[in-house]
Amino acid sequence: MERDWNAAPEHPDGHGSRDSDLGLLLLGALVILLLLSGGGGLFFFISRRAIMQERQAREAAEEAMAQSERLRAQAERLEQEAKEAVKNADLGEPATVAPARTYAPVAEALERFIAHELEDKRLPALSIALVDDQSIVWAAGFGFVDTKKKVPATAQTVYRVGSVSKLFTDIAVMQLVEQGKLDLDAPITKYLPDFQPKNPFQKPITLRHLMAHHSGLVREPPAGHYFDPTEPTLAETVKSLNRTELVYAPESKTKYSNAGIAVVGYVLERTQKEPFTKYLKGAVLDPLGLKRSGFESTPELKKNLAAGLMWTLDGRTFDAPTFELGTSPAGSLYATVSDLGKFLRALFAGDGLLKRESLEQMWKPQFAKPSDEIKYGLGFSIGDLEGHRRIGHGGGVYGFSTEMAGLPDDKLGVVVITFPDVTKRVTKDIAKEALKP
Repeated sequence: MERDWNAAPEHPDGHGSRDSDLGLLLLGALVILLLLSGGGGLFFFISRRAIMQERQAREAAEEAMAQSERLRAQAERLEQEAKEAVKNADLGEPATVAPARTYAPVAEALERFIAHELEDKRLPALSIALVDDQSIVWAAGFGFVDTKKKVPATAQTVYRVGSVSKLFTDIAVMQLVEQGKLDLDAPITKYLPDFQPKNPFQKPITLRHLMAHHSGLVREPPAGHYFDPTEPTLAETVKSLNRTELVYAPESKTKYSNAGIAVVGYVLERTQKEPFTKYLKGAVLDPLGLKRSGFESTPELKKNLAAGLMWTLDGRTFDAPTFELGTSPAGSLYATVSDLGKFLRALFAGDGLLKRESLEQMWKPQFAKPSDEIKYGLGFSIGDLEGHRRIGHGGGVYGFSTEMAGLPDDKLGVVVITFPDVTKRVTKDIAKEALKP
C-alpha cells in the first residue's frame, strides 16, 4: 500500500502524536515551574513561623525564669519570717497573740487606729499588748523594726522603755520594805552616808521623797545624765550629785528627777551588796518570768532589739544613740510588750510580787496638792480615766516612746511602744483608746 506522506505519524505506542508529546512536555514544565514557585512561598512561610515559635519559646523561658526568681525571693522572705518567728518564740511564747473572742472588736478598732497613726506620723513600727486580769488577750506588732531587712515588729520585739524602768526599781525597794530591811521615811544618809548634796532646807531626803519625785533634787546629775555618753558607773553618777544643790525643800513640790531614782537604785546596790542590774534581775525580772527584759543590753536581748531612730524638725531621721545611761535605775530597762504585759498581770494579781497593801501604797498619791497637774505615788503616775482609777508610767529614751497603763480596779491594762522617739502622744492616745470603758 502506498504511504500517505501528509498524514500525521503514529506514536510508537499507537496512542498519540508528536504534538501531544510536546504538549505534555510543556505542561510538565509549567507544573514544575508552578511547584517551584509555590514551594518558595511555602518555605518562606515555614521559616517565618519557625522564627515566631522560637521567639515565643524564648519569651516563655524568660518568663519562667522571672517567675522562678520571684518564687525564690518569696521563699527567702518566708524563710526569714520563719526564722524571725522561731527566734521570737521564747519557750512557747508566740510572736503574736490573736485577740480573744470578746476582744476581737476592740482589736479591730485599735488596728485601724494604729494603721492611721503609723501612716499619718510616718512611724516605722509599733507593738501593743492588752491585758485582762491574768490574761494577755491580744499582742501584736505593726510595721518593720528594720525596714531594710524587712524584719517585722512583733510582741516579742525588744525595745528600750525609758522611765518605765522606775517602777521596777521602786518595786524592788518595796519588797525590802516589806521585809523590814528598808525604811521609806528614814533619812537617805542612813543607807548612803556619803550622799551629801547641798541642802539649805534642813529637812532630810527620804526614799519616799525620792520615789514620789518630791526630794527637791535636780532632774539630771552632773555625771551620767541623759546627754552623757561616757557611761559612768551608778556610784559615780550618784557621787556627782554632791556638786548640786536642792532646788526645793524635800516634800514641798513635785520635781521630776531621774537623778532621784538613780539614788534609789544605788541604795539597793549598796544595801544588798550586789550590782543594781544583777539585783533587779534576781529580785524582780526572773521571778516574773521576764526573759526578754533587762537593765543591761546582753547579746541575747540585742538579737531582737529594735533599731531606734531620732528625727529632726525638718523630717530627717538618723540612728539613735545606744550608750547606757548613768541613771540606769531610772531609764535603762529593755523589754517587750509581752514582758510588760506579764508585769501588769502581776500587779493585778496582788500577790507574789508584792502584798496588796504595798501596791495600794504605791498607787496612793504622795504629798499631793489639789493644784498638782500630775500626781505621783511611789513610782507610779496616778490619774483618772472617765471615773476609773488609772496607774502607770510613760517612757521616752533615745529612739523610743512607751506607755504602760492600767486600771487596777478593773484589772485592765495596755502597753504600747513605738519609735522614733518624741512620739509619746501617739502611745498615750492609743493606750487611752484601748482602756476607754
